[in-house]
Amino acid sequence: MKGRQEGRQKGRQEGRQEGRQEGRQKGRQEGLLEEARLMVIEALEERLGLVPLEMRDQINALTRRDLLKGLFKQALRCVDFASFQEMLAKL
Repeated sequence: MKGRQEGRQKGRQEGRQEGRQEGRQKGRQEGLLEEARLMVIEALEERLGLVPLEMRDQINALTRRDLLKGLFKQALRCVDFASFQEMLAKL
């Protein structure tokens, strides 16, 4: 009996530790995504002015950092919101 109890307790502790690690990793990923979204929006604002709400919503809905990285580069180069919207619509 004692061996089973110790085994269960050890299993619970390992499970909690794994859960905490997964939570931290997910939190980091979410933080990186949020930062990438913000950088795209800030680049657009710096270049073109206030970003339309619908465009902000589209950017904030993206969940892939590689796409956001590409959009950031486009935000630095685009001449107007219409050209950026064309790029955003292709995603």
